[in-house]
Amino acid sequence: MTTAEDSTDSAREIVEIGWVIVGRMGEPDLQAALRTRDQLSAYLQRVFPEFDWRLTLVTNEEFIPELQGRTIRLLDYAGMERDVRPWDFSVVVTDVPLVGHYRPTPWAAFSTTLGAVVISTARLRAGTSPSGGSSEENLNLTSKRMEALAMHCIGHLTGLKHEDRPENGMSYYQSVEELDQSQGLTSEQLDSMRSSLREIADQRLEEQTQYQQMSSLRFYLRSAWINRRELLRAVIKAEPWLLPVRLSRVAFAAVSALLVLLMTAEAWELGMSLSGQTAFFLSVFCLFVTTSYIIVQQRLLVSRGAHEPREQRVVALISVPVIVLMGIFTTFVVLIIASLAAELMLFERSVVENWAASVTEIGLAQYLSLATFVGSVALLIGALGASLEDQQYLRHVVLVDEEI
Repeated sequence: MTTAEDSTDSAREIVEIGWVIVGRMGEPDLQAALRTRDQLSAYLQRVFPEFDWRLTLVTNEEFIPELQGRTIRLLDYAGMERDVRPWDFSVVVTDVPLVGHYRPTPWAAFSTTLGAVVISTARLRAGTSPSGGSSEENLNLTSKRMEALAMHCIGHLTGLKHEDRPENGMSYYQSVEELDQSQGLTSEQLDSMRSSLREIADQRLEEQTQYQQMSSLRFYLRSAWINRRELLRAVIKAEPWLLPVRLSRVAFAAVSALLVLLMTAEAWELGMSLSGQTAFFLSVFCLFVTTSYIIVQQRLLVSRGAHEPREQRVVALISVPVIVLMGIFTTFVVLIIASLAAELMLFERSVVENWAASVTEIGLAQYLSLATFVGSVALLIGALGASLEDQQYLRHVVLVDEEI
């Protein structure tokens, strides 16, 4: 006979988080990780009682120690576990210090694209203060810090933004002392999370009978529409407009090519002779080729886990190309502006007429065609600079939203 309580539980939508412990942890860190999982589960169940929270524990002691410090490797592993299980989110816990690219000593990192979080206990361990403290007190303090980080990351994955107030759970944490001061999230923030969680907890598309016989293309198009808010969130969190700054080798190769082309008479003559339509299609072609080359060369869409269509996979499959395309487009716009400024400010009219002798009329349209041509070719050459970027670093730049 089914009780009223059982009936209520079965009616609640399930939100499942994988809690993955990797490596051979020391006993204090292991106990802190397990306690954090219990505390986080209790907290989420208390503030979101309308959902059935399940924090599934997985341990992998054989995870290669050399990979544990590489943030993107851990997030990739978390994303793979999330795809295979499948979970709504995946949190990986390690006792090895994380290697940061944006911060020297990060405690955690997250990726909206992968739906994954990684937390290191290495710099969260309590018990280093002069006053010391009992092992139980240290354990409680470490687990409290881990819980604050986990909620901060899950908050971001569900659309929350940073807060300036130091006691808020979405604060810009700069020290472990600030983690200790965290008082959690406000009711407004919890309401915002609740709205996102309702979408996340919905039955997945592949679990619905009417979509099981759908072609892969239609399946992913439908999934993209359903997850449009999550896709937009993943792209914005990645800040693709900063890719030209973060990918210095790509930018250096592109700028070098631009300078060489601007000093070549043949480039001026060819660029200025192009029609506006030809210049436009050339730029579109170069954007497509450059984006495709970087994605393939850096294996940004490498398959993780099973190959059957999954709704969860749509965020990575669509957001990664969009992030790279927006980053490349930003670089392209900067190249065009720089080229146009150099053409108009540094080159005398007589020099231009001599270099572009076959062009009968030289005006702003011709300068713009030249800038588009030079920018397009420089972009293609700049893409070759992607092969000089460390593959793990480029994946980190594209996929990791933030280091905390």
